[in-house]
Amino acid sequence: METETNTSNNISTKKIIALAFQGENFSSKFLLCWTNTLSYLWQSGNYEFLIASGDNSSIFHSRLRTLGLNNEIQKPFNGSKFDYWITIDKNMLFTPQQLLDMIESLEQHPVVSGLYKSDDAVSFFAVKELDNDYFSKNGTFKYLTQDDLDNWKKEVDSKYIPVDFVGLSFFGMQSSVFDKLEYPYFNGDNLVIQKSDNSGIYNVVPSEDYNFCLKLKNAGYQVMLNTDLRLGNSVNLII
Repeated sequence: METETNTSNNISTKKIIALAFQGENFSSKFLLCWTNTLSYLWQSGNYEFLIASGDNSSIFHSRLRTLGLNNEIQKPFNGSKFDYWITIDKNMLFTPQQLLDMIESLEQHPVVSGLYKSDDAVSFFAVKELDNDYFSKNGTFKYLTQDDLDNWKKEVDSKYIPVDFVGLSFFGMQSSVFDKLEYPYFNGDNLVIQKSDNSGIYNVVPSEDYNFCLKLKNAGYQVMLNTDLRLGNSVNLII
């Protein structure tokens, strides 16, 4: 009986990670990253897992499924206990250590994102400030560049940058954050901004990650971008 009690106590101290992967078709590189990471974390003996797959042709419904949600279940993982939710998109390339770094970051901050390039392979897929005036003049928000990161580290000497927007491709949250958010989590209103030259308006249908980040901001949470947590981003190039 004493052995069983000790085993039970050990299990109860493990962190429960809700791991989600978004997408339907996965490359062999992603599958190697995923299986190597799961194997590494499992063998460490420090974690238990909930697994969810976002496999829907609609990105909004796909994101909901990464939380174990559907038309009947509207509470993440149907109320099952978990400590952190970490969602990874099908185009990410990552290592077990990078997932451990994400978990370590979530022990310090409620909402964390890794860093990866945008499709232009120049800027990073993160916006420090959702500045409508900048959008009015440029038709887009100002995405972070390497110069921005270098200047931040010189001025602040921190690997974490507070940002208003990131993609959800390598993203994590403490479970308690969901208590402050309303279901459905990824919907939102159109973004309507007057053009700076008064020639018309931008009427933008926001992405699901924009809507989610805006809900986090409105709930009082700050997304912390870990600039040391750099991921590879596998994209298909058409030549």
